Amino acid sequence: MSPRRPLPQHSGGPQELVCSRVGDYLMTEMPDFYIGIMWVELVFQWPLVFINLYGILTGKPWFNITCLSYGISLFTSMVPIFAELTGSGRAPDKLLTVYFSFLSLGVLAILRGLLPTSSTKTSATSGKRPASGRKKKV
Repeated sequence: MSPRRPLPQHSGGPQELVCSRVGDYLMTEMPDFYIGIMWVELVFQWPLVFINLYGILTGKPWFNITCLSYGISLFTSMVPIFAELTGSGRAPDKLLTVYFSFLSLGVLAILRGLLPTSSTKTSATSGKRPASGRKKKV
């Protein structure tokens, strides 16, 4: 791995399989903006994926914030890729479908991050003063 090539080079590996099956010319040509986006994915987005999984499994209250951060980052990185794919006219429909699914995932993560947190600890006495241990004299 080097700054120029964030993915290791293997012959016949999954990278070449994706390139040949869906026609991903960005992974083959590796333009500079694409390399930068891949570094953002490795350094920022992948850790957020694992943090979000931990937040989902343990029901942490900060899950909305990390989900919103991931969604914004994913959507922001997919917009220039999608613009390149549609603007170049070289992308097959299968490749557009793959990247559109990631763009949609970013939108869904943003919407999930904006949803209010549901609290299961509410009770019928919510908002009332707690009962004191002393009895009132009448």
